[in-house]
Amino acid sequence: MPVELPLDHLRELWPEKLRGARIGALLHPASVSAKLEHASHILERHNRELFRLTAFFGPQHGFLGQTQDNMVEWQSYEHPRLRIPVYSLYGEHREPSAEMLHDIDVLVVDLQDVGARYYTFIWTLFLCMRACEKIGLQVVVLDRPNPINGVLTEGPVLNAKYASFVGMHPIQVRHGRIIKAENLCSELNKLRLPGAFFREVYFQPTFHKFAGELCGGAQLHVTDRDKFQPFATAVEVINRVRKMYSRHFQWKQPPYEYESKRLPIEVLIGGPVESVFAD
Repeated sequence: MPVELPLDHLRELWPEKLRGARIGALLHPASVSAKLEHASHILERHNRELFRLTAFFGPQHGFLGQTQDNMVEWQSYEHPRLRIPVYSLYGEHREPSAEMLHDIDVLVVDLQDVGARYYTFIWTLFLCMRACEKIGLQVVVLDRPNPINGVLTEGPVLNAKYASFVGMHPIQVRHGRIIKAENLCSELNKLRLPGAFFREVYFQPTFHKFAGELCGGAQLHVTDRDKFQPFATAVEVINRVRKMYSRHFQWKQPPYEYESKRLPIEVLIGGPVESVFAD
């Protein structure tokens, strides 16, 4: 049975006293509904019905998840469609400034965590709550289940002398929480591949092809492991990408694993490329 989240029931759960308020939303790529729809789209759908959406905020790794490596900062920018600011809380600022919060009445936070002290999302939440408290802003934190149960704890409590952005307060490594519980993607989903669902994702490679550039792609979610066929799915994905981007698609060239003549894809499938992939 799928877990239903507050994000799935905003219309029923949004406090009456906050209707019409100007909101900012702190999100990251894992801020998705039970149907894997990103929170930004859901908030946009309720914009001017429940509240007025005026800004987005993003933590470490970016609002889009584009900065994957450690200590890679990102800069604030304007949302290309909504024309509202997307503020970086992992760049010049770790804590939202008064200027960032100037046009906001309520800060909505929907960050998926894993229950480990090292993840900086809990500390970004803490810093946001502290900043909002200073100027009297309301904070609404959307509940999410802790994937490692939120009850058991493990590891040492942080020594205050070793405080950092991966541990700002004395909690255990595994901390407990008492909480209630585009185009490419649409084309891939049209294939109706068994047990698979695709949603858009963004990333910024730190090496190899397109290093340092913002890239868009598709994240695969396995919805039924008994029906999911990983090899067949991969073949269909590659075939669809080859069709959509025929002018740019190229097979990786040798050498690969000490094979200097055959294409790497042929080494992997164990035969000529045409035996698996359509022309």
